[in-house]
Amino acid sequence: MAKVGVFETPPRKYFDYDSDTEVELEFISKDRMNKLLKKAEEAARKLRSPQSLIYDMFLGKAAVHNWRHKVQDKNPGHPGLVLPGGAPLPFNGENRNMLMEKCAEFSSFVFRTSTSSAMFLDEEPADGDSQTLGELLEELDLEEDAEPKND
Repeated sequence: MAKVGVFETPPRKYFDYDSDTEVELEFISKDRMNKLLKKAEEAARKLRSPQSLIYDMFLGKAAVHNWRHKVQDKNPGHPGLVLPGGAPLPFNGENRNMLMEKCAEFSSFVFRTSTSSAMFLDEEPADGDSQTLGELLEELDLEEDAEPKND
């Protein structure tokens, strides 16, 4: 049977960002995502800023709670993330916002991971239960009066 990710309290969990850095993320449910989008739209209008930029800031604030180096005994106190020149990038609101705004890889990682309830479930999906959106769409006929496909 499939376990679904409907949580009373949004779980938090550390996820691997790369081989030696992990990011603490909180699950963002569909209804919470809709609220974030609405708030971002309102704030973008007030601030006359791009909605996508405001949305990234709101998502980051809601979802990202920390990052750290995974092997603290090798590099005690190191935050795990560094700037191109090698300077450590400690976790704080300003650095989180900067990454959400300027680093597409980080922003995408946060979105993909924090909005996937499966990532927050303790169990791995059974081999037969994992189906991609493309596979599902191939099986379903979304048009009521669709003509048969000639494959």
